[in-house]
Amino acid sequence: MQSGVNPWSNNQTVDLDRLFAGFGIEPIGEVTERLPEVPPFMRRGVVVGHRDYGIIADAIRDRTPFHVLTGFMPSGLPHLGHLMVMKEVVWHVQQGGNGYVAIADREAHAVRGISWEKCREFGREYLKALYALGFCGTTYYQS
Repeated sequence: MQSGVNPWSNNQTVDLDRLFAGFGIEPIGEVTERLPEVPPFMRRGVVVGHRDYGIIADAIRDRTPFHVLTGFMPSGLPHLGHLMVMKEVVWHVQQGGNGYVAIADREAHAVRGISWEKCREFGREYLKALYALGFCGTTYYQS
């Protein structure tokens, strides 16, 4: 079995110090002290590191403009992994950020072989969940 850490699984003990050093990641703790409110995903240790998040923390604290952008590849129904990212985006928008969410339907079709019909269907489900969580920002499909 191939060992490694990837977005879908982890079959080994993770050496965070090595990953942090290899990818230029810093612990999130120091930055959260600059936030007026620490979101649960940071406070509870789900998000443990960052790269240049201090810029965003300062923008939140100082109420200056910033943007948050993410995307979802519609390859299946929404799940808990999507929920975490959606809650992060909604929280950042609630803190004054301009939110943008892409539905990566072209990627799902090209990489995973998902039909265009299913891409649209799954994308609608993602957007329904996102809006139900309170998202107010810009959404778009790659296509």
